[in-house]
Amino acid sequence: MKPALLFFASLVIGSFSFGCGQADATTSSAPPPGTDKPASVAETATGRVVEIKVTDKGFEPSTVEAKKGETVSLKFVRSTKSECLKAINIPSLKISKDLPMNEPVIVNVPADKEGKIVFQCWMAMIKGEIDVKG
Repeated sequence: MKPALLFFASLVIGSFSFGCGQADATTSSAPPPGTDKPASVAETATGRVVEIKVTDKGFEPSTVEAKKGETVSLKFVRSTKSECLKAINIPSLKISKDLPMNEPVIVNVPADKEGKIVFQCWMAMIKGEIDVKG
């Protein structure tokens, strides 16, 4: 009976979330990655390409400057095993994309209005922005 108790205890302990980087998609109240738009690693760049490294430090660079009217093609390359950074969201544009390890993922962002366009991890804990100026 002890092995069964240990198994049950490991299930209970394993179901808790301990913050960004260790949470599982099933333990968060946020929508799962890829629910707004399916991931498309093969999407092609339609504008100026800016590579964003997705590391243990977050998004590098975390701020991208853009001119109003241009399209910025963000090229995300994830090198961290952090579960928090396994997907990207751009809430204002309803874009969600999975970020597979070490594979470039292009996200085309139209910079139609002046202001900031936030991109973030799927848990909304790590953020970056596109600063659009006229």
